[in-house]
Amino acid sequence: MGNRVLVHHDPVRRISTFHEDMGDGTVLQTREQDVEAVLAEVKMFREANEGQGWGHGQVVAAIPDTLFHKHFRQPLMQRDRKAIRALLEGEFSAFKTRDKL
Repeated sequence: MGNRVLVHHDPVRRISTFHEDMGDGTVLQTREQDVEAVLAEVKMFREANEGQGWGHGQVVAAIPDTLFHKHFRQPLMQRDRKAIRALLEGEFSAFKTRDKL
C-alpha cells in the first residue's frame, strides 16, 4: 500500500478524511472519528447530569457520527424509542450520559 495522506479534518465533529494510493491506480478514501474525545464528552455530561432529575434539554447520549448514521439514524427518524433504548442499553451503552433512560 502507498502513502496515506490527511486531506481534511473537521475539528468540531473530530472526523479526519484520508486518501491512500493503493498502487494500482485506485485511491482509497477513509474517514475516522476520535471516539476517545466522544467518550470524554460522555464523562462530562454524566458528571453534569449526576443528581439531576429529568428535564427538557438533557443530553441522553453522545454518539460518534459513524455509529449514529449506521445504527441510530433510522430509529430516530421513525421516532422508535424502543429501538433507541435497546441500542443504548446494549452494545452502545458506553455512550449513555445517564445510567437510567
